[in-house]
Amino acid sequence: MKLRLMTDRKAQPIALAVETSGRAGSVAAGIDGKMLAEITFSGALKHSAELFTSTEKLLQQINAKIQDVQHIYIAAGPGSFTGVRIAVTMAKMLAFTTKASIVAVN
Repeated sequence: MKLRLMTDRKAQPIALAVETSGRAGSVAAGIDGKMLAEITFSGALKHSAELFTSTEKLLQQINAKIQDVQHIYIAAGPGSFTGVRIAVTMAKMLAFTTKASIVAVN
């Protein structure tokens, strides 16, 4: 996994972006359109194996909790159908527990 930390975070609602439609997956967090941190998965097609642990590590790096996530952005394609389903499933699970909104991006 590759981690990029952009800045320290203040206690504000955050947006989580998930990319699993391509060969390389990643998860990123931001506030007000500014990226705070990003983790790229360690290898191609590691989406289901690394998505949840990467999300947890990302939130720890910016001192956030899953309850701080207000919006979840997912790549809706084009790309791997299975990869899109992985992101949709993760987003729905998080949205169910946090009441965050899900935004699909092409």
